[in-house]
Amino acid sequence: MLTTIVKQEWRRLRRHRLAQAVLTLVVVLVSVIVLSHWQLQQNAIDAQKTWQQTADEFWQAQPERHPHRVAHYGHVVFREHSPLSFLDVGVAPFNGNFLFLEAHKQNASAIKSYPVNASSLAIGFPSVATFFWFVWPLVLIILAYGAISDEKQMNRYTWLLSLGLTKRILMSAKAVFYIVLSTIIVAFIACVAALFIALTAHVSAQHWFSFAAMMASFWLYSIMWVLIIVTVSAVAKNNLQSLLSSLAVWLFICMLVPKMAAPIGQSLAPVPEHANFVSQLKKDVKAVGDSHNPNDPYFNSFKQSVLDQYGVETIEELPVNYNGLIMAEGERITSDIYQRHLHTLEQTFAEHERTHQWLSWLSPTLVLSKVSVLLSGNDRASIDEFAKQAEAYRLSLIQALNKVHTEQIDHHNDRAQKISGDVWRDMALFEFDMKPAQLPLKNLLPFLVWLVLIAGLFYRVGAKQS
Repeated sequence: MLTTIVKQEWRRLRRHRLAQAVLTLVVVLVSVIVLSHWQLQQNAIDAQKTWQQTADEFWQAQPERHPHRVAHYGHVVFREHSPLSFLDVGVAPFNGNFLFLEAHKQNASAIKSYPVNASSLAIGFPSVATFFWFVWPLVLIILAYGAISDEKQMNRYTWLLSLGLTKRILMSAKAVFYIVLSTIIVAFIACVAALFIALTAHVSAQHWFSFAAMMASFWLYSIMWVLIIVTVSAVAKNNLQSLLSSLAVWLFICMLVPKMAAPIGQSLAPVPEHANFVSQLKKDVKAVGDSHNPNDPYFNSFKQSVLDQYGVETIEELPVNYNGLIMAEGERITSDIYQRHLHTLEQTFAEHERTHQWLSWLSPTLVLSKVSVLLSGNDRASIDEFAKQAEAYRLSLIQALNKVHTEQIDHHNDRAQKISGDVWRDMALFEFDMKPAQLPLKNLLPFLVWLVLIAGLFYRVGAKQS
């Protein structure tokens, strides 16, 4: 009986011109999104690879120079794209993927108000994930809102029950059909995406695992929506009531709660503007000491400690270059203050994450969309990891140059001296160590609870024969 109903639903769908047009549009739209985003990703990867090689060549091709000039010449590093970026772009379109590294300054382009930018306030940059979280539920509503209510409206429902068909079997058969339909769509996307991933360089087993987890989340999300729509259709008295009720649920889960998350998080833990962050950083550095000011109190004390350490009375008597020591100390101070400010900012973002986690109990879309961004490698944590690794490299690079300045440049005619270019040619270049996505299972708990509750409601409504 269940198989017969599924076959009948397939015949009904085949005769439904709107349904055919919608499904055709879905296939075309998804194919275009996958192809266009993969091409954009490949273009970005190729461009970044070219510019990173160019920047490295420029760095190594520097002629004889003073090491402090080299430190201010700086270097550019790029964040490597994940092979799954074309499936969910996350915050990548709203954050810089490169950093300019120089002395005395942290150009951390990743420090932006992520929780309150366009990726959170609106539906976001169109991608495969965006399609599934927001558009596919609407497609299912268009196709399945009349699954049970149409039988009532056409006076077939009582007749079917009189033939011995139970309401639970009818609902189950309708749900199975649309779950199979969703499975076909997910499988189609998975096959197309897998082909493009296979054509991408540097794909690891971890990436394939993340890809499988992402496809599984799409499939489970589709099942949840099928159960919601069929249950609403079984409770509704007619097609119009079923359609409006399903749309109301979609608006709450997919639009209202996700759009509330950013303003609520910002109100509870305000994120400073980037300009204010930089301004406060400079103010705190200046309050400690200015390494370029010969009369600065802190560095006067520092000079005395250096003289005492080497047992001399003047900087000219030092066996090393005092200017290099000043630059190294100034860099240490700047880096320490920067790390303190960055830690404070990270705590603010952590407050936002906790707010989002609480709101996730009201919206499974908010749960899975964050999981998808994490699996794609385009979440805020990935951006922060790049910034941390780049800052660690910048500090080690500048301090290495300061060491050369201290040990190989004579203090008496400091500015007129130069060092062989072999020194920076032998220095290690930056390599971003992309960490594999770590998915805390506790973050999935709200979605799993939603799925269980909806399945329980589906079962209970099916138990009523009225």
